[in-house]
Amino acid sequence: MLRATAILHETDFQRFPRGHPLTPSTRSFDINGRHYAPPARPLAVICIDGSADEYISVSLAHGRMPHLDAMQRRGYRGMIRGALPSFTNVNNSAIVTGVPPA
Repeated sequence: MLRATAILHETDFQRFPRGHPLTPSTRSFDINGRHYAPPARPLAVICIDGSADEYISVSLAHGRMPHLDAMQRRGYRGMIRGALPSFTNVNNSAIVTGVPPA
């Protein structure tokens, strides 16, 4: 069971000097024929892997996952169609890049 939680707030990034690897970039860039503009605020994507959505939905409905419930109410919760065969690293890289696995 996963019991570790780390939540970074905007103020956490302000303590790093400009140019530090953990300081989010605000400059837009072009790569592979696409233009990217970083969000004004840091963004976190949480992937809950290895669990059927029904288990999570029931747990949320019974108040067993209050922190996840709070995050989904303030943000977004959705399902994605994973690559098959299902491998965590392959699917997570597709989630982050928006590109299906090769």
